Amino acid sequence: MGRRLGLIVGINNYQDTTFQSLQFAENDARALAQWLVNAQGGKWSPADVQHVQGIHATRELLESLLMHHCITTVAPDDMILLYFAGHAFIDERTGDGYLACNNTLYRDSSTALHLPSLARHILARSRAAQILVILDCVQTGPVWHMRRSTPTDYQPLLASALTQIPGQQNSRLFLCSARGDAQRAEQGERGLGLFMYRSILGLCGPASDPASGTITLRSLYTFLSSSLGAQHMPSLLGHERTPITLTGELATSFAPQSFSQLPQTGPFMTATGPYTAPTASTGSSQTATATMAQQTAPRNTSGLTSAAIVGQHLQQQSAAILEQAQQAARMQDFYRAFTLANQVLQINPQETAALLLKGQLLGTQGQFQEALAIVEQLVQLEPQNASVWSLRAVLLNNLGQHQPAFSAIQRAIELDGNNSEYYTIKNTIMTTMATMQASGSMKAQQGPSVSATPPKENSRSFLLGLLVQVGGLVLGAIGVSLLLFSHLPTLLDLLFLSLGLSLLCVNAARGAYRYGFSRVVLTTLLSLITGALVGSVLYKPLQTRIFAAIGNHPNLFVPLIFTGAWLLLAAALPFLLGLGGLLVGSIYGVRKRRT
Repeated sequence: MGRRLGLIVGINNYQDTTFQSLQFAENDARALAQWLVNAQGGKWSPADVQHVQGIHATRELLESLLMHHCITTVAPDDMILLYFAGHAFIDERTGDGYLACNNTLYRDSSTALHLPSLARHILARSRAAQILVILDCVQTGPVWHMRRSTPTDYQPLLASALTQIPGQQNSRLFLCSARGDAQRAEQGERGLGLFMYRSILGLCGPASDPASGTITLRSLYTFLSSSLGAQHMPSLLGHERTPITLTGELATSFAPQSFSQLPQTGPFMTATGPYTAPTASTGSSQTATATMAQQTAPRNTSGLTSAAIVGQHLQQQSAAILEQAQQAARMQDFYRAFTLANQVLQINPQETAALLLKGQLLGTQGQFQEALAIVEQLVQLEPQNASVWSLRAVLLNNLGQHQPAFSAIQRAIELDGNNSEYYTIKNTIMTTMATMQASGSMKAQQGPSVSATPPKENSRSFLLGLLVQVGGLVLGAIGVSLLLFSHLPTLLDLLFLSLGLSLLCVNAARGAYRYGFSRVVLTTLLSLITGALVGSVLYKPLQTRIFAAIGNHPNLFVPLIFTGAWLLLAAALPFLLGLGGLLVGSIYGVRKRRT
């Protein structure tokens, strides 16, 4: 039974700056390699999958690996998958297509992989029953742009290569998608290029045969054609004699078919499989991961299981993303740091460093309760971590739980007594506690606050206000009577008049300030009664009697003048002060606080 062999290449950065740096190429290669060897994915043998990226992806090494995979060790019933994510270009002099390696110089095409030579010396000569070449490239240089008819037209790049593969050969196919070009940047989703992200989605279930569970190139192509836009719409070029099966048993027979473009059919579907795609770029492109091949022994002989290799990839990716998150936090780019920390936690929900960073970021943004929930989780995961207890102390102190905060920072100091920052936090908590205690003692000594909430208006308080108002009028009447009997103002008369007027004014202002409009109505009513007494002098018969009394008793003139003036003040002043009290009470919100 035949084997499945894979050579997966991804290059983000190039020595020649003519090739712009890419964002997702290495992530895409890593994601595909992970899926191929995953026990819940492609189930390919890890020893048969080579993954090369970054500075290791030189022309010399890639040519050697291609020769080894496709010529030296291959058997007639084997299937080979070649995946390349990076830059591709057309030589301006010869018109031939090239794949750019890490050490490729754009002006020196001899430093790149020559596609016609790849087809003539590798694909045509290989004994493998099936070879699938997936090109997920950025279109670089002006020639390709001038010759292509559509954004995803790979004919200008591959035309000279396809002529090097005789028609009677076994299945030789190119599946091509454009990552972008000088006018269009790469498009990504969840840390992968859009083409690879949708490919992983299809490989995780939607592209599989419902009956057998196998995934063929045809079914994957149909899924991609229905879910990708114009820039990433795949092209399928070449000749297929037997169906290329990516999972399940390798096919042995099939009606031969040549392809220039397969029909686009099938509805868009979402992935339901167990595979989790990487969610962010790992930053440095200068490391080769998975099974790095050597020219003399290109296969992985480490004996690692597929699960162990996938675990290594995820661990490396998690560490790289976490380093980026911590760097973003140091640069005070809190939003990016928070996003990257969440990406790490998607890979490993119990990554303590990511949880700690997320808690710190939430605390920085004032979300103390959310941060404390994460810290409580960390206390369970790492009870001996002093940093966790320190963060717990800071959060509890901000939430007003000073005694638990003090206990937490004491625990941090017990675990790491050499950290001066912990002592600073402890002093801050102790200062806060001392301030709170001193404030509580002062309040106890001062007794009830003078700014206590005013009582609500009720019948009792209304009746009391009415009695005070009437009492003021009675005192005024007593003062008027004494004045009339003594015929001249004396100290006793003035005392009663002043007390009566003061009671009327104070009661009107205070009642309106505390209780509002109801007291203004009461004051207005009494002011109207008092004003009516003043206005009664306008009644002609009463005027005649007053003038006659003054004529008969001239000594009544002064007392009557004092009586009129007091009545006029008693009618006007309480009313005006009541309106003032109502206005001031509204401004300071006394009645709003009471309700």
